[in-house]
Amino acid sequence: MDYNLQHLFSDLGIFVIEILLVGAVFYMIEKMRPAEEVTFFKPGFREELGLAFLNVSLFSPISIVVMAFFVMNVIQDIIPYQMFSSQIEALPITIQIVFGLFILDFSTYWRHRFTHHFMWPFHSVHHAATNLTWLTALRLHPIDIFTATVFDVLMLHLLGFSGVGLLGAVFILKGYNYFTHANINLKFDKPLRYVLASPHYHRWHHAGEKHAYNKNYCAMFSLIDLMFGTYYHPERLPKGYGLEPLEQKDYPDGLLGWLAYPFKQVAKNFKTKKEA
Repeated sequence: MDYNLQHLFSDLGIFVIEILLVGAVFYMIEKMRPAEEVTFFKPGFREELGLAFLNVSLFSPISIVVMAFFVMNVIQDIIPYQMFSSQIEALPITIQIVFGLFILDFSTYWRHRFTHHFMWPFHSVHHAATNLTWLTALRLHPIDIFTATVFDVLMLHLLGFSGVGLLGAVFILKGYNYFTHANINLKFDKPLRYVLASPHYHRWHHAGEKHAYNKNYCAMFSLIDLMFGTYYHPERLPKGYGLEPLEQKDYPDGLLGWLAYPFKQVAKNFKTKKEA
């Protein structure tokens, strides 16, 4: 069998196992205390599942390879040393993981904020979900995936963070991202809510209400939002989710439509500016 075909089947197997395991766990959790009444096969389920597979098996590995090549052949010549690498490696693994979680979420915060202000057509794929479940965490355009990889790899390289601590942090943050997107009616009491994001907290990031726009960018540490003035935590749940009404109305159906939509919007905006 051709190596590339073997690699594809391997990725497919890992993806299926992960989705089945995570899906089974969150299916039971979401049934216990749902924030909204939605069926498991909600609108857009097939597209979210397809996009998740493409990202895990194709776009994410490509992004990592491209950035690794860039770091080794360009960045490493400009910055030949990694700041704090020896200090980080000297820390206990537990502390390394906690430190790694904060570093990755700090990177996530600024990447997330960047995509909202400068790459909205691509990030809107994620926000077009009108029902939030754990699977929405994987609803990301490939360009969004690449942008996240650029931010994270550069941040980690500059600080010199790698090894077991990093792997542990990546694994935990990924699981936490599923948790905050899950259809769970759960919020944290004070003062914990000022430190960690809850599903309730992240639902306000997806809320279709104007006063909630551009809030709650973090994946795990709400403290980061608090530090930079983007913390928002009403006691009630949002009235609805998704994009602004006009944009939501014109949003395409189907996976190919989702993938093509941002490029069409960029071309449309460029043409409008050129004619102005």
